[in-house]
Amino acid sequence: MGIVERWLALALLSFVVLCICGIGMVAQAHDHEHPELNEWYMGLHAKGGAWCCDGNDAVTVDEWATKDGHYIARVEGEWISIPDDAVVEGPNRAMQAKIWPKHMDGHPEARCFIPGALG
Repeated sequence: MGIVERWLALALLSFVVLCICGIGMVAQAHDHEHPELNEWYMGLHAKGGAWCCDGNDAVTVDEWATKDGHYIARVEGEWISIPDDAVVEGPNRAMQAKIWPKHMDGHPEARCFIPGALG
């Protein structure tokens, strides 16, 4: 097999793997134990206008609080500050705090965050 054929085979294999991973991400979107919330998740957006759900899972946040009038949350082992424009307003039908993380320089940041129900 020549170099062109090897490159094409590698490109095809990479494409197939990316497609399979993408299908898996969409298939696992939201909370599989509560499919009745899918439409609610798809409609969420942060104060700053960003749509939260793009097919990626929200991550449940077990540790969160307020500090100096802003939310903070423990994500991937790090305490991060939640920007005000990333906060989702309104009732949390999932009850638990959720974050839609993005990463900057290897550290998690909040694209969207919805605090959990207090109780």
